[in-house]
Amino acid sequence: MDKLERYRESIKTILKEYADRMKNSEFDVQLICDNENDHYLLLDVGWQKSRRVHSCALHFDIIDGKIWLQENNTELEIDRDLEEMGISKKEIVVGFHHPSMREYSDYAVS
Repeated sequence: MDKLERYRESIKTILKEYADRMKNSEFDVQLICDNENDHYLLLDVGWQKSRRVHSCALHFDIIDGKIWLQENNTELEIDRDLEEMGISKKEIVVGFHHPSMREYSDYAVS
């Protein structure tokens, strides 16, 4: 399996595992996988009393040969999960951290 396909499968595994854990929630959990453009999302959609909920739980992109974690609104430690799947810290960009702060982490800057 080539690197890009390994990234895609790793991301989908994480998203599916989290989606399965959320199946009994009050929201519809939607898993969005765009392999053509390498965008991967997990959304919570529904209603909480009279308030509409449409929120992104997890968002990944694959950009320039690296996994970009764009959003993580879960308790999951995604970086550790990816590392356990054989993906190094230098292959992961924490996109929700400001670019000027990324250099202080063990992860890729861009």
